[in-house]
Amino acid sequence: MKKLVLMMAIALGTTAVAQEKKIDRKMMSSEARVERMAKELDLTVDQQSKVKEIFDRKQEAFKAHKVDRKAEKSEKKEAFAKMKAEMVQFDKEIKSVLTPEQIKKYDAKREKMMKKGEKRMAKKSKMKETK
Repeated sequence: MKKLVLMMAIALGTTAVAQEKKIDRKMMSSEARVERMAKELDLTVDQQSKVKEIFDRKQEAFKAHKVDRKAEKSEKKEAFAKMKAEMVQFDKEIKSVLTPEQIKKYDAKREKMMKKGEKRMAKKSKMKETK
């Protein structure tokens, strides 16, 4: 009986922590992103203000392209293509604010995030295949 209660407590605790992480990632404000980037890349105050403006514009642009999950595939593809093009432009704007050394760090961080995302997507596709 004690083992069952302990297992239930662990399961509930792990689920709560996992859900908390998802919420934090989705609700990361432009200020929090700038703060994080400032720590990672040693941004100056001037760079921080410019990067914040870029993040704010990006956030507004993405809100404008948000598509309902029930929308048609063609509509989703169109919105995705626009968002992808804006991401390339966003990346160029960010890099224009950074020094060459900071750009190297920024690219390394983005590459790491992309690999992590690819692993996550591969894991999701495997899970779908097993169902």
